[in-house]
Amino acid sequence: MNPKKSQTQNTTTAVQDIDKNWGYFYESIFKRLFFNNKRSLLYGYLLLMIIWFASAYYAERTYHFSSVINDWWWYCLNYAISIATGIIFLNSAKSKMKKSYTHILNLVESGENRNKLLSEINLIGDGKKQVVFCSIFGILIFSLVLSQKTPITANFTKEMGQFIIIFMAIWSSIAIIITAGVGLWVAITSFRMTRYFCSLSSVKLDFINPAQTLGISKLAGIMGYYATLFLLQVITWEFPYAYTMWSITSKRITLLDNAWAQNNFPFVIVSSIFGAFLVVILLYFIYPQTLISSLVEAKKKEVLSDIQTRINKIYSDLEKTKSTESALLGYYLSLYKEIENHKGSLPIENLVGFSASFFTSFMLSLAGNLSSLLKIP
Repeated sequence: MNPKKSQTQNTTTAVQDIDKNWGYFYESIFKRLFFNNKRSLLYGYLLLMIIWFASAYYAERTYHFSSVINDWWWYCLNYAISIATGIIFLNSAKSKMKKSYTHILNLVESGENRNKLLSEINLIGDGKKQVVFCSIFGILIFSLVLSQKTPITANFTKEMGQFIIIFMAIWSSIAIIITAGVGLWVAITSFRMTRYFCSLSSVKLDFINPAQTLGISKLAGIMGYYATLFLLQVITWEFPYAYTMWSITSKRITLLDNAWAQNNFPFVIVSSIFGAFLVVILLYFIYPQTLISSLVEAKKKEVLSDIQTRINKIYSDLEKTKSTESALLGYYLSLYKEIENHKGSLPIENLVGFSASFFTSFMLSLAGNLSSLLKIP
């Protein structure tokens, strides 16, 4: 079989697979539960929330959580909001990728490199691999929450205290797996995809303004968009978590007076994880854009070097050249100046302008994906 024809068929198959199967592991679970209904994601979320509020109500009725945890029902509501935003943000991220990846793919000339890039894109939405990663992440969070020495147990029997800690550990892990686990997977794999693309030596960029090449702007937009979603989701967890932990109180013991005195190392670890996430977000905003900008700058230098060589050749033989070739000198000089002075349009090069346009597109995309999630006509 012709190698080029075989590579084209592989590419077509991979594109079809991404269009059909690219997504998240919990989507597959919800689809099976609700027989591939178009609203299975919404129904799955509602089912999860029914179980959550039913179990929270049982815990309150049995152990009176609200007597120990200030604003217990606010915490329950915030849990529901955090899960909802996680699902909506991830659904929005999926939509963004599916609308953009073919433009990025079209910039790759080599069939082998194109298939490799497709495999990197497919990895982001590989539900089976997500399960393994998120399970490990969930077990880690479960263990940390389970080992926290919070003042919650101070006024309860050992059995009641164990129930409360296990209850919090289970539901925290479920939320973390669906939101932070999948989100972190998408962040890691999308960065890996970007790094691979930027390592390619042969990509088709606009020679006058490489930064305005459609695929490049799409890639930069995806990474900026993902970083913003990542930040917003961490915020939905970080502030409520901090508020809840510092507002936990009982008649005799307060978190501020006692938790640190108990050498509550697991609590420190969990809090440090949140801090680490903020550092990761900062790097996730900057580093991929730096890679893309470096690729654009390398292409710009390559074009300028080629034009400079042509100018030098014409200029060195100026007296011997024909009038038509002499006219090229002015053209090349003008082109060189245009390319050299052209301002970039990538996020890292034009932060203010990008922020304004990005915020508008973010809000429109978010509204569109929310409408899609709810299947509003």
